[in-house]
Amino acid sequence: MELRLRLLRSTVVAVLLVSQVTVAAWLAPTLASGSVIPAAPPGPRLTTIQRGLERVTAGVRVRTAMWMALVQTVHGRQDDLRHATATMRQTPKHAPGTAATLRQLRARVRTDQHVLNRLLPSWLAIKASLHADYRAIKALLRASRRVVKATLGGGPGERPSAPWFAAWPVTVHADRTLQVCPVAGPISLTDSFGAPRPGGRFHEGNDLLAARGTPELAVQPGVVVPDPNTLGGNALILRSATGYSYYAHLSAYARSGFVPAGAVIGYVGASGDAKGLIPHLHYEWHPAGGPAVDPFPFLQSVCP
Repeated sequence: MELRLRLLRSTVVAVLLVSQVTVAAWLAPTLASGSVIPAAPPGPRLTTIQRGLERVTAGVRVRTAMWMALVQTVHGRQDDLRHATATMRQTPKHAPGTAATLRQLRARVRTDQHVLNRLLPSWLAIKASLHADYRAIKALLRASRRVVKATLGGGPGERPSAPWFAAWPVTVHADRTLQVCPVAGPISLTDSFGAPRPGGRFHEGNDLLAARGTPELAVQPGVVVPDPNTLGGNALILRSATGYSYYAHLSAYARSGFVPAGAVIGYVGASGDAKGLIPHLHYEWHPAGGPAVDPFPFLQSVCP
């Protein structure tokens, strides 16, 4: 069994090396476009960054779906393999009536190993591909951060925001549940609502990855109430006529009290338990003040 596991690890390493080369080649046009971003004016630069993020994010969505389809099967087989192996070790080999039990356990082990041999390399290759995707996203967001600093200053709100919105126009859609995208700038958005979190929690919103200092906007007219806390860091609640929105991990607040839709209320950061992660807005939508619902379809209707 140890020999088979060593061979499996060798196979996984080989698959990962091939996968990384393939992913690097696939991402080359995106990274190449990022390398010329500083030469363009702010508006086209931001548009180029957003297109690069959309390309990489599309791959993230596909690979995440593949990952979720495989992860349950792989974990289940791993658990069964460990249990069957432990039971075999604990079962007396010469006790009456154990021969049939041991045969059944050996058959389970062989089946589990066969399934893992077939699935595990692909599973780990997808994981490596996702890591490569996020490295590409980080590179694009670093380019976006340079535009943020050049336009708004080194710290949030250091300069008037008019030049930023001249480069990144915002449209308010009064007829939609969310009237504007909560982040005014290039973003990477995937649907992670319901994903497991430590302590038995689950992800109650969506994360909009963006450059630190990118303006965050009120998605509806309402009242902004700062809500700093351990997990969300610099967080706030936007109370509106149809429910409330929760914004977390801000780098700084912009304003509180009543605001119209589209007003700047904060800036993207990585505060709270997001420290050390890619800066992002954790956004939650609670219709009628009730439990959080998946905001992804609403965000898709107003975000790039």
